[in-house]
Amino acid sequence: MEHCKRLHQATRTLVLLVAHSGKKSSRGVRRCSGTKGAAGVQIEIMRSSADRAISTNKQKDGMDGGEFGFRLRTVVVDQDEDGEDVTSCVIEHIAAVPKNQGK
Repeated sequence: MEHCKRLHQATRTLVLLVAHSGKKSSRGVRRCSGTKGAAGVQIEIMRSSADRAISTNKQKDGMDGGEFGFRLRTVVVDQDEDGEDVTSCVIEHIAAVPKNQGK
């Protein structure tokens, strides 16, 4: 965490750490017991089939527990030299996915 703090101070930019939970998501982020305490914001993405939800688990300057549902929709953005589609995805807002349906 000290390296992240120094990087932030040197560059004046946001430092974003990405981690994942183990098989039991209720146990939290793997091998990062100090991360939640040091983080300004902690966001979890949960998944149930094609539906996903972003949940704010911690916000130092805001309310915890906000949940925002979404789906990823594939879109064609270009074609490569062989004429094959190059794709990306866009976010479509949906009703939030219940937390108990998994990651």
